[in-house]
Amino acid sequence: MDNLHTQLAQALNIQNFSAEDQAEIFAQLGENILKQMIIDVSDKVPQAERERFRQLIKAGSFEDVVAFLEPIVTDLDFVIKEASQKTISEFKAVVG
Repeated sequence: MDNLHTQLAQALNIQNFSAEDQAEIFAQLGENILKQMIIDVSDKVPQAERERFRQLIKAGSFEDVVAFLEPIVTDLDFVIKEASQKTISEFKAVVG
């Protein structure tokens, strides 16, 4: 496990979990962050682009969704940061 994973595991208080469990938690957190971000920006996507947006969401690629949203959402980095912080805070509240 690299230093970033170690730091994140410690921040989430899951450092004593198995590497497999940590990987699963990280994957789920990433998915939840993507979902939160989509909720936060969906009203900013023009009606003409919504079908393409839905297709990208369905495909599940964070990078593709971000690339699609970058020209539409001027504060996307902030939105991603806020979604990340909210998701991590919710996780910490559950795990303790």
